[in-house]
Amino acid sequence: MEISIDIRNKSFAKGQRVMTVLDDIHLDIDNGEFITIIGPSGCGKSTLLKIIAGLDSDYEGSVQIGKRAVNRPGIEQGFVFQEHRLFPWLTVEENIAGNLPLKKAAIRKKVDELIDIVRLRGFAKAYPKELSGGMSQRVAIARALLRKPGVLLLDEPFGALDAFTRRHLQEVLLQIWLETETTMILVTHDLDESVYLGNRVVVMGTHPGRIQRLIRIDLPFPRQRTHPSFQKIRQNVLQEFESADEFSLVRQQNQ
Repeated sequence: MEISIDIRNKSFAKGQRVMTVLDDIHLDIDNGEFITIIGPSGCGKSTLLKIIAGLDSDYEGSVQIGKRAVNRPGIEQGFVFQEHRLFPWLTVEENIAGNLPLKKAAIRKKVDELIDIVRLRGFAKAYPKELSGGMSQRVAIARALLRKPGVLLLDEPFGALDAFTRRHLQEVLLQIWLETETTMILVTHDLDESVYLGNRVVVMGTHPGRIQRLIRIDLPFPRQRTHPSFQKIRQNVLQEFESADEFSLVRQQNQ
């Protein structure tokens, strides 16, 4: 689904002060696009994602998904957190189904398809304590995809994983995106990840959080991390990231 983001201001009260977290965020995302968002800690990346998800409506501005104004969670938005948040007393298939009846043939078929998509065949009856961190995150992704959302929002879902597992799940997520053509927005601190997965990289600065630059990644899939073209774009993103971080520190010191 297409997304139109127009956030003029998002602030929090902090004691006697009002702290502006997001300011003048304007972004249009095409249907089926994969957007990655990077920026210094505290720049409002997760807050932005929660606003798009409808989990936070206390701000000035508007967000629209398709033709619907977003002011609450909906089936159009799937959300994957950094922690998998699986129910430990439910099996993999039960966690994916959530509150939908597995006995219903259509639900069973969809759950089985998702188990295959996230490469967990043979683990349908397993409980979370029997899964690795990467496997648990795959269950969380499958759960978010069950209702066929038009938008999948991912808040650093691989941040707590080891490098090998992280790369594996990047491939899984990329394959899901290519197969489903779901619009995806991924918040990450990993520069390689942002370039490897994104059609565009949103570089944010902070104090307050703003979009510093949009960088289009015109590289075909599958992408080669060691290719000179990839490394050139990665260096460009790194320079913007460092610039955003340094500028944020200067603004913070001058406040």
